[in-house]
Amino acid sequence: MRLGRTLGSLRRAIFSQSLPSTPSAHSSARFALFNHHLARARNTGSRVRCIHTIPKPRNRLQELESDLLTQAGSAETAKLELKWLREHAEEEHRNQPPGPERDQCVADCLKQLCEERAKGTPIQLLIGNTYFGDLLLHCAPDVLIPRQDTATQMEWFFRRLNIDETSFPSNPRVLDLCCGSGCMSLLFAHKFGQVAGNKRSASLTGVDISAKALELAERNRQHLLSQNSSRSTMETLKSLKYIKANILDKEHYSDAGNPELSTAPLIYDVLQDQTFDIVLSNPPYIDPRTELDPQVRNFEPSLALFPPKSLNSNIHAGDTFYPRLLEVAKAVKAKFLFMEVGNMEQAERVADLASRQSYWTGRGSCGVQIWRDVLPTGSSVDLREVCRPLKLDHNDEDVDFADLVPVFGAGEARTVVCWTREACSWLDIFELGITLSGIQIIGHKEKRRCS
Repeated sequence: MRLGRTLGSLRRAIFSQSLPSTPSAHSSARFALFNHHLARARNTGSRVRCIHTIPKPRNRLQELESDLLTQAGSAETAKLELKWLREHAEEEHRNQPPGPERDQCVADCLKQLCEERAKGTPIQLLIGNTYFGDLLLHCAPDVLIPRQDTATQMEWFFRRLNIDETSFPSNPRVLDLCCGSGCMSLLFAHKFGQVAGNKRSASLTGVDISAKALELAERNRQHLLSQNSSRSTMETLKSLKYIKANILDKEHYSDAGNPELSTAPLIYDVLQDQTFDIVLSNPPYIDPRTELDPQVRNFEPSLALFPPKSLNSNIHAGDTFYPRLLEVAKAVKAKFLFMEVGNMEQAERVADLASRQSYWTGRGSCGVQIWRDVLPTGSSVDLREVCRPLKLDHNDEDVDFADLVPVFGAGEARTVVCWTREACSWLDIFELGITLSGIQIIGHKEKRRCS
């Protein structure tokens, strides 16, 4: 039983690490999580064999395993990937009668899958699914593959959420912008159902410009509806709708002849006068000049990776969407905004943009935070130990508490969150006191330390 749970964790670990943690990151730490689960399996007594090298091939399976090694990154992972590809090949031919002909079809299919994997095709696309949190979602070409980093951020949000707070909406309305495969809105429905039980449900709307992404998102919604979930989750999933719209203002960017950008209806025309409590977004945020892992650049849609060029020369090449996201969130009267970013430098720029808007104002401080990759999981963690306040240096003036931005966790920056006064008590971390001790000055000017 323990081994079964461990291998399930291993599969989620590999699926989350077989791509760079974010599209803009290199894959040097690709298998750190896998090694963590492997060590855990050893410590708990599970019989997981560690293979450090692949011997000289002695049969066809070993030859295929050897072919996978370059992309897999380790012998352990190559062995697991071969197992999953073989299971997928068998599933593809499950309706054929048993016998030599079926065995040959499975073998040929497996060989083709391994050849595609050896060329760099992500295993998620070959198998057709991936884990996002504890949800198993469909994947498809031309749609961004969900990353576990994003799921981790959303799960932390729900761990800190006080759903019984009187100011939190009884039936929150949630808007998922640049929804892609639907992973964020679907995980929100799943997690909200877990914390709400049968007491309440949420209303969700996903927006994307890609017809293929919207088709996949609806397929994933139908897949989750077929499962036996809580009443709250089922009601939320039934309310979830995906619509096509262009989030950007056509007057402020160059569409470079992209037909989907130029023909999609504008976001305000689609939403009209609707209001939302929460806005989620994982927009395209990569500077086109960024060096990417070949698995990302060659096999994932550029529309979901690279934002169109902003006609505003003051906007960084990767930041085109963020001013618009802040504007749309304000227009729909959102009280909480969740935006994924690629790194700390981008997080600082986005936090700086948000902090300049009086709309995002907490109690006595700027209503903006930055969350890093590695966030505390224990309920007894002292949040003061994992928070490092940063100062947004707008005008190089004296430090003002309204410009302090807390940064939570360790590792690379992953999310910028903003909230209004109405949402101050939704998450316990919004109430955390901030001091000037050891604050790092960030912003457009040279960084320095406060003494």
